[in-house]
Amino acid sequence: MKKRLQGLSAGVLIGAMLTSGVVFARQISQTAELFYNNIRITVNGQEIQPKDGNGNIVEPFIIDGTTYLPVRAIANALNLSADWNGETNTVILSNTYQSTETAGTVVYDKDGIKISYKGIEYDNNSADIKFLIENNSNVGITVQARDESINGFMVSGIMSEDVQSGKKANAELTFYKSTLEENGITNIDEMELYFHIFNEETWDAIADTDIIKINP
Repeated sequence: MKKRLQGLSAGVLIGAMLTSGVVFARQISQTAELFYNNIRITVNGQEIQPKDGNGNIVEPFIIDGTTYLPVRAIANALNLSADWNGETNTVILSNTYQSTETAGTVVYDKDGIKISYKGIEYDNNSADIKFLIENNSNVGITVQARDESINGFMVSGIMSEDVQSGKKANAELTFYKSTLEENGITNIDEMELYFHIFNEETWDAIADTDIIKINP
């Protein structure tokens, strides 16, 4: 399949070149011949389907023997974020993996059960709130997060951790990026929740903590 695109500007043609070339710091407008040939992309052996920021499929193409790939799709596959600065005509790639670690802030400590907040970790798909659970009671327990809110919005996360008697466990409360974006959340500034703790074997309730407030 071959298409001809008139007036294709360098600002629109944002791609990752697979062959070497020279980049000129100038603006141009020219006619270009684009060749589409069902080009596939694999990363570490896994095929990816390139999409734009709105979820529409974007097909790679060839101009004068050089293959151009959509930056956002490649960045996401490599766990990078991709942004566009229209004022400086700059594609900005950055590592989306971020982590804040704390020595541990105790948020619950009663009847031999202690829960400490350990920090937050962002990656390309989720935000993970980290906790350390210490069970010094005489029964195995399950700890679940309930009624979570982020930046004032009720947002459902995922956390259910089993901890045997006399043991510790690292737990994560996971919020998926898509869920956060639905509520306009790009960064977690404040969070509220409570923990429901119950006997792992009998499911009998042990405790519902008070509302816990966390400011990462």
